[in-house]
Amino acid sequence: MATRKKATKKRRTIGADPLDAVVGGASLAVKASRRGLAPAGTAPKPKPPARKREAKVRATFHLPEGLLEEARDAVVHLSGPPARLTLATLAEAALRKELERLKKAHNGGRSFPKREGELKGGRPIGS
Repeated sequence: MATRKKATKKRRTIGADPLDAVVGGASLAVKASRRGLAPAGTAPKPKPPARKREAKVRATFHLPEGLLEEARDAVVHLSGPPARLTLATLAEAALRKELERLKKAHNGGRSFPKREGELKGGRPIGS
């Protein structure tokens, strides 16, 4: 005897987002923005240029104890969201800011020329 497949009735779904009826399709824009897509009729936001990651190197130097303790206190206080500050990022930001100031003050805003040799170690002359 031939077996007959039972016809299954496909269950209908709502089809569209029920919020579309209330907010006029705005929920589609929200969904698109969550997926990184631009809603129809709008231009996508340009992504900021990706910053090239530079290799990191270790630097060892002495700082006044009070200054380092103040920096550590700030890092502990701001280590959580949203800042997520680390001692390395604080030092990097401070060096970048000071280098920009020095370039403006002493070199017309341009980068300093490349050095020809390594820095001389030891105590500074006159100290």
